[in-house]
Amino acid sequence: MLNLRRFFVIQVIIILLSFSPLLITFGAGAIANYYGCELHEGFVNPCMAFGRDIGEDLYTSFVLGWFTLITLPFGFAVWLLHLGYGIFRFIKSRKQAS
Repeated sequence: MLNLRRFFVIQVIIILLSFSPLLITFGAGAIANYYGCELHEGFVNPCMAFGRDIGEDLYTSFVLGWFTLITLPFGFAVWLLHLGYGIFRFIKSRKQAS
């Protein structure tokens, strides 16, 4: 029997993991914007927050967005495979029930 709740939880986890580098990049941009810091991919800019310079951490988080070029296609493939597996299990369980 196909457990729909577990199926949908796994689907959401796949989607979140696929988009996580992009979400981290947006978070870095939001933090830099909040503290009035300049943030771009060229080089590290100083950014004082929380009593220390977080410029390098923001830069690393911002550049992590390029990892999305790998995670999105891979995540889409995994999502499609899991969706196909779910459809296969659903059809199999319906045939066994009748």
